[in-house]
Amino acid sequence: MTGVHCHSSAIKQRAHHAHQVFHSKPGWFNPQFRGLWSGRLWITFQAEHRPFVIQEANGIKHCSKATYMEVVIRPNAEAATDLVARVIARELRDHPRLVLGLATGRTMESVYARLVQMHREARLDFSGCHTFNLDEYVGLPGSHRNSYRHYMNHHLFLNVNVDLRNTHLPDGAAADIEAECQRYEKLLVRCGGIDLQLLGIGLAGHLGFNEPVSSLRSRTRIKVLSPVTRAQNEPLFAAPDAMPRRAITMGVGTILDARRCLLLATGEDKAEIVARAIEGPVTSMISATALQFHPHCAVVLDEAAASCLQEADYYRWIFENEPQWESYRNELDGADLDGHPVNPVGRKKEAAPALDGG
Repeated sequence: MTGVHCHSSAIKQRAHHAHQVFHSKPGWFNPQFRGLWSGRLWITFQAEHRPFVIQEANGIKHCSKATYMEVVIRPNAEAATDLVARVIARELRDHPRLVLGLATGRTMESVYARLVQMHREARLDFSGCHTFNLDEYVGLPGSHRNSYRHYMNHHLFLNVNVDLRNTHLPDGAAADIEAECQRYEKLLVRCGGIDLQLLGIGLAGHLGFNEPVSSLRSRTRIKVLSPVTRAQNEPLFAAPDAMPRRAITMGVGTILDARRCLLLATGEDKAEIVARAIEGPVTSMISATALQFHPHCAVVLDEAAASCLQEADYYRWIFENEPQWESYRNELDGADLDGHPVNPVGRKKEAAPALDGG
């Protein structure tokens, strides 16, 4: 293939294959994703701000850095949660005006508890950030105890110094739900898009409420909840029939527009769907498989959630050897992201307070 310069023969072979696909089957090229997928290689065209594989210059011309979904396996749920919270904290410290995408659910409660702890004990500052949540139930006002606005206020917003005017969720009680979906998409654009999107994964493999057969190009819209999702969430309501049957959700395409995605999954009950999302084929039946298209996505798991992965040993090797995780590994070895020593629960060691008269 003339004019292609790659760092390895394997990448060169895949780039050549992608070149053939692009020219022989143009329909495989998705302009929304600005690229195509070849094996575990993401081939992109005219992309900016992200380390993609191939940049276009009069056709496929230059092969740079391969990008792929990174999988990090931690010993237990606490360690996985702590790592996710520290990634978010670092982004907030590095970018005080961060636009943060947020998720809900039982898995996220520990993440938010850890962020609140960092705010109180390490002065983690939320004052300049904007937040956008993935979804909200149709028919529930923000004051309802089962609404996601109530959830976010309870678990995070009212416990840190975020400006509530900068915290955004779809309005499930809007008179015109279709118009509300469009308003939410436009608001995302006005804020510059999401910098870091926190995600969980449902038992049906959904991101947000992107249930099976959700289009991988979908935008914020109304979705009817699947029986699996209803069975998973009904115990949170006073009575099963009190749970709404529809929700507003960011679309898969909306989620993929985020500059970085960070998914957390813990527990053995998530193991099978996690394996299908990470190592299975991309399919609209499991919306989380679309993250394989994303150039900057990390999936953080505990050992239980990782128990069905075929390449688990390789994923562990990545965390232990990739330079981008070095600061987090150092933290686990006894220093925080700023190089300060930490105690076993991850807080900075402080000098003991002086006693009266001493």
